[in-house]
Amino acid sequence: MRDGEKMNRIEYVEAPSSPSWNVVVEEGETLNAQPENNYFLKIFEDNVTDISCLVNEVEINIQTSNSFNPPLFNDVLIKSFNLSDHSGLYVCNGTLKIGNESMIETVSFTVSQSWNDNRNAELLDEKMVDEALKSAVAVLFSFFSLSLLLSIFWTL
Repeated sequence: MRDGEKMNRIEYVEAPSSPSWNVVVEEGETLNAQPENNYFLKIFEDNVTDISCLVNEVEINIQTSNSFNPPLFNDVLIKSFNLSDHSGLYVCNGTLKIGNESMIETVSFTVSQSWNDNRNAELLDEKMVDEALKSAVAVLFSFFSLSLLLSIFWTL
């Protein structure tokens, strides 16, 4: 740059992702959550399917029964925690299949905003989490597109 000359240049820097955690939450425990953090939760001891959760007795939009690759936990994902949407008493049910038998397991725990550390928590690598979340969005989009195409096909 020469004297008296201004250089108009905008530099773009990608903001770092919010921290993401693997956390084992046991029956009756409290998850201490911080704003904007992501939490990959293991809440069932066994491998269950068809997980559904009520928060303060209301069904909310959280991701359950995920299919992330290890080491990410798959039972529940709280993405970008915020106090108004994610705090409260969680009661989650999952289906456990043993042979031809199916039974419902129930786990309850509390999520609250807190700066305290969690027991059984592990900070996850930012790049690994970003890739897993991008893959999950791509799979969801593919499923939605296929469902839409099939519904159009069946109406013809």
